[in-house]
Amino acid sequence: MHCTRDTTRMIRITCAECPSSGADRGPVVLCIECFSTGVEDVPGAPGHRKNHAYMVSDCLSFSILDSEWSADEELLLLDGIEMFGMGNWKDIAEHVGSKTDKKCETHYMVNYLKLPAMPESPEKPSSGRAAATPAATPTADDDKEKMGSALAGYMPLRGDFDVEHDNDAEVILADMEFADDDHPTERELKLKVIAIYNAKLDERERRKKFVVEHQLLDYKKYQQNERRRPKDERELVMQLRPFARFHSKDEHDALVEGLVAAMRLRKQIALLQEYRRHGVRTLAEAELYEQDKKKREVEQALQKSRE
Repeated sequence: MHCTRDTTRMIRITCAECPSSGADRGPVVLCIECFSTGVEDVPGAPGHRKNHAYMVSDCLSFSILDSEWSADEELLLLDGIEMFGMGNWKDIAEHVGSKTDKKCETHYMVNYLKLPAMPESPEKPSSGRAAATPAATPTADDDKEKMGSALAGYMPLRGDFDVEHDNDAEVILADMEFADDDHPTERELKLKVIAIYNAKLDERERRKKFVVEHQLLDYKKYQQNERRRPKDERELVMQLRPFARFHSKDEHDALVEGLVAAMRLRKQIALLQEYRRHGVRTLAEAELYEQDKKKREVEQALQKSRE
């Protein structure tokens, strides 16, 4: 080692071509400052050159609780739990980057909560036959997690969004304090501010409950279903959206489907009346009429384009 600095807890550079700088000193290890200046005069390693291949040893590459987990990964695990909440192991594993969600969960349970590790698969009985286990019944929490997985920023196990409605509502209370010498008017004003804040929290909770109960978390699926409707039906559904706040999901769906069915009936009645005006009496005649109608529309479109 060139310098006398202790690099155990520092990022250090190890020469990959000089095996040892002495029998009792180990490989050539330089601190960042010595490496950046291109030091070559290393005691016990006269052949060391600044253009040798090297390895970077991170200061957090050592293990603390588990030999398979570095200190850096431990920090990422704890940061992920703080960010996404206990139980959101998929998001936590993505934050760690190098471990699966199952490994993150097992490592935290065993090393931090001191719980026994869960077996990955049930043991087979001695008779050689597979034990019959009842199928797991999906719960409301499972459905909630599936819905939340399709919406970025929603944490289903916590029931929170990364960005809530009126996300800065807490700012008005950040510096508020109650003192014994507060004037009654000042105290009343502070209580009014707290009442306003509570009203904002109620509105936030109401909106969150509305989104979850109406299954709007999986917004992509909702959009796909809406795209399947004709344009006039989509417009009708959009006009009815403001009324969803007054109904439950089932009630609003029944209202929408009822009005859509009425619209379809009116369109069908208008089509039958058109057939009657043009003397169409049978289904075969109706098919011929529709074919001729499409031809006329195509010809009219061509004439307009030529003009």
